[in-house]
Amino acid sequence: MKINTQSRFLIAAGIPLIILLSMVILPVMTTFMGETILLQTRPFDPRDLFRGDYVVLSYPIEDIPLDKFSPTEQTALTRGESYPKFRNKAIYVSLAPNASGIFEIQTASFNKPKDGIYMKSVYLYDRIIEGNPTIRVDYQLDKYFVPENTGTDLEDASRKGELLAEIKIFRGYAVIQNVYPKK
Repeated sequence: MKINTQSRFLIAAGIPLIILLSMVILPVMTTFMGETILLQTRPFDPRDLFRGDYVVLSYPIEDIPLDKFSPTEQTALTRGESYPKFRNKAIYVSLAPNASGIFEIQTASFNKPKDGIYMKSVYLYDRIIEGNPTIRVDYQLDKYFVPENTGTDLEDASRKGELLAEIKIFRGYAVIQNVYPKK
């Protein structure tokens, strides 16, 4: 079967277009179909000469207490042995709102939950915080760009522990929608 020149051109132009569209589908689906949650943040406010003001965010849920894992997973995550074995491995964190409506960790697992609100994260390293073993993870929610000259207002709110991030979650994938001070 012989393919004519026009068909070859359409195929050659279509493949990169399909690749580009596939990169945008999950964030767009999350924005429109995801569930909205609030997370407490721990940020600071740098400035990027090329991109303007943005807030670098850190979240208390990035440090998962070891007791949030099942006993079997806790055994596997023994301090000192876990870093090379689990580095960059997916960890699913189930979340639930506290009395203030801010979502907190309920459980964590290497297995994807069948239901409920959860976020997919990546294992970074283990450490001890205040005598408790924890696992540090990355949710890829660390930068949020803000209008010019407004980053300092958010930084001031964050120093007081009064900054919240509004996140949309769809099947474990999370997208930052907004960052604002507590009311």
